[in-house]
Amino acid sequence: MTTLGLMERIPDEAAAWEFMEQLRWSGRPVCPHCGNDARSYYLTPKNGHRTTSTGKASYRRLWKCAECRKPFSVLNDTVMHGSKIPLRTWIMVIFEMASNKNGSRRLRYSAATG
Repeated sequence: MTTLGLMERIPDEAAAWEFMEQLRWSGRPVCPHCGNDARSYYLTPKNGHRTTSTGKASYRRLWKCAECRKPFSVLNDTVMHGSKIPLRTWIMVIFEMASNKNGSRRLRYSAATG
């Protein structure tokens, strides 16, 4: 897969969340707290869409375990959990680093030069 192909597959933030869920869970949510994979349910926002504390739209998909009753998302127990960086950006950067033999060097150079 190329970077362009990945960008076409993940056109927006909502698609990035679905992509990560499929990649990590293969379509079946697994609770990171208790390991339950039998019963979890998607928490639908009351008004139909999620917002951040600043009022911006959020595409975060939140689940709740039927066993331990704790909420979780696909980002729990990952380096991306709690990050303000959009998930689509995380996926693109990780893909670039994994697909280029000089990916990490290029990333450091890019960060150093602005």
